[in-house]
Amino acid sequence: MVSAWREGRRPSFQGALSSVRNAIDWAALYIPLVTEQDLEARDLLMLFLWSQAEGESFRDICRRRHRSRTTAMRRVNWALDHIVDGLNCDAEKASP
Repeated sequence: MVSAWREGRRPSFQGALSSVRNAIDWAALYIPLVTEQDLEARDLLMLFLWSQAEGESFRDICRRRHRSRTTAMRRVNWALDHIVDGLNCDAEKASP
């Protein structure tokens, strides 16, 4: 996904591209897909990140999708909390 819209850019240090790809996979790794709401939260998180990277208004994206921005942000924050918890859990397992 990142390479599709940033094809001409070169990473500033060795391994930068693999780090970005790992970060993109965090949503798939740490957000459970038990309910339809979980899937929506993951999709909204990706849309939010895309809007931040491209400089587009998340409010406009929500309006076009007929979603409440405040509810969408609640779901984005929920998804981010799950990712943070998962990363912290992995870091605790990795530390001696």
